[in-house]
Amino acid sequence: IKDNADLSGIFVQMKLTIIQNADPDLIRNIATYANSQNRVKTADLNSSHPFYIKIEDFSRKIYAPKAVGQLVQQLWFFERARGQYDQPMMQMTTKKQRDEYKAKNPKEKKFTLTDLAKYCNAADTLPHCVSWGGEVNAAHFHNRMLKQWEKDSAYFNEYYYKTLIGKKILFAFIEKVISNQQWYQERKAYRPQLVAYTFSKLVESANDLNLRIDYGDIWAKQDVPSQFEKDIALIGKIVFKCIYATQGNIGTYCKQEACWKNVKSKDYTISDSLKDILVTPQDIRVSETSSKKDQRFADSIQSEVDIFNKGPKYWASLLERGLQQRVVNAQDKKNLEIVVKYCKMEYSELSKFQLKYALETIKKLKDNGIE
Repeated sequence: IKDNADLSGIFVQMKLTIIQNADPDLIRNIATYANSQNRVKTADLNSSHPFYIKIEDFSRKIYAPKAVGQLVQQLWFFERARGQYDQPMMQMTTKKQRDEYKAKNPKEKKFTLTDLAKYCNAADTLPHCVSWGGEVNAAHFHNRMLKQWEKDSAYFNEYYYKTLIGKKILFAFIEKVISNQQWYQERKAYRPQLVAYTFSKLVESANDLNLRIDYGDIWAKQDVPSQFEKDIALIGKIVFKCIYATQGNIGTYCKQEACWKNVKSKDYTISDSLKDILVTPQDIRVSETSSKKDQRFADSIQSEVDIFNKGPKYWASLLERGLQQRVVNAQDKKNLEIVVKYCKMEYSELSKFQLKYALETIKKLKDNGIE
């Protein structure tokens, strides 16, 4: 690029796998078994799960509230796969384009899959998992996420995304507060563990009072209220004393649940000034319930659009194959016939129940290898 070299005579051998239908499991397996020379991280293999794709989608369209004096509204950039942040700039030909891209997507607002897992597990009082480091902690988070996804994928909605960013902002704030404490300055070690444990102890102390941290408010302000600082410093010192009291290796001790139980057992009461800006579980539940309803509606609209876009011939073919292989029953046949008529625009829309039963039949066919 620098020397404008002629690349017309350069050929690079490659293997191309064309996948007819998007199958995350197949893609993940290809990535796993075709990369024996270059190490592929577990987090990278998990990144094709719909949850991470959804977070990526939110991060490209939900702009953060503008801070005072900020000229350009910005995004928090979720780098689901390595190199995603830099890739668009490789196609840009001018400095102006790159500057505009960086202004909208500042590098300090970029976060990765392992970062996401770190914020969430710390907020869910699992600091001992965070202490294992990026890959292991990401696997812990992924397994917990899968259970919730199977139970109710609508839980992961815009509100969830905004609270995730609220956790990220609070995590960075805790890191800053701890870094400025004299007791930390004297040793300057184990900061990741100190931050994770302080975050979890802060959440636990709020829970003891049946109160919750309002991550939605942190998102709205794009900053952490000053009332948090004093409590974070005091909790951080409690954590510091706990982990340094061990007779063994501190890093190893922090990975054990026993360490978290020890930190949890230390008495701490949140200050009145912080207590005043915390919220009740009921307040959080109202926001979550409303957002889940909105997400279910959005998901149903998207499912309906996806069904329509495949066209009547596709669904008629699917029905025929299902009948040939004796996979569909009378009700399944009726469901798919409704879908065919909808795609032919004989119906203006699918009812909530028609869509539900159609999706169940489509899943049944897919489970039997028909898609």
